[in-house]
Amino acid sequence: MASTIIDHVGREKDNSKEIIRATVIAAYSISTLLTGLVFFVLGFCKLGSLIGFFPRHILIGCIGGVGYFLVATGLEVSARLEGPLTYTTATFHKLVQPDTLPLWLIPLVLAILLFVIKIRIKHPLTDATYFLSIIAVFWFFIGAIPELKVPELREKGWVFESPGAGVPWYHFYQLYNFEITDWGALAAAVPAMLALSFFAILHVPINIPALSMATERDDIDLDKELRAHGISNFVSGLCGSIQVGHNEGLKRHERLADRIPELSCLCEYGLVHAEWRR
Repeated sequence: MASTIIDHVGREKDNSKEIIRATVIAAYSISTLLTGLVFFVLGFCKLGSLIGFFPRHILIGCIGGVGYFLVATGLEVSARLEGPLTYTTATFHKLVQPDTLPLWLIPLVLAILLFVIKIRIKHPLTDATYFLSIIAVFWFFIGAIPELKVPELREKGWVFESPGAGVPWYHFYQLYNFEITDWGALAAAVPAMLALSFFAILHVPINIPALSMATERDDIDLDKELRAHGISNFVSGLCGSIQVGHNEGLKRHERLADRIPELSCLCEYGLVHAEWRR
């Protein structure tokens, strides 16, 4: 969507960056609203059973595509690549540089270690405990070793960059500007929005049966799940956010212990956000 909007708007105007920024974030919100509407209509019309007719090869390709996207994005973010991951000699040299290699190699080792741990330990708190332990160990060494300074670590890519001074937490919403939004570019991005909605629908026959098996429950109402997905995405779009996932039926009778991973993830976000604001 962003590429389509950039090509449509162009870079010749003096305020082209502002127009592109306002149009892109509006496109993401509208895409989320559209996805929520599609989900809700499918659930409301009790068409959830139709999702089961997706060919198996499409679902396998979807899973493989998501896996590749996550691996590529993980390398881009952890290695602090300036652009998308490309299979070039320059990218390879960048990844194996002494100051870049540990940035992505350590997360890779930690991911493999988590995979091995989860083979042996079957507990709902495994992921949350593991991620919180990584944060605790990281900041323990920063506090224990005087030579490790947060500004230097941030400059080298070990800590996320902090926002500019005086930037409010709601700065994101200030980027919305419907007066300069290019509605023609938005219209050109509609096919990409529909493709994104279709891609989101493909997750339903993958995620819901998987969660059903993990929780050992066979009374899942797929239409109710679709309506819940639709409502959560529509609300997310109204708040100017991106697509989200939600499973009402699977979470309706959860115990408090099953909520702890979610609370710990919230704590992780709070810790990271607090440091990001420093």
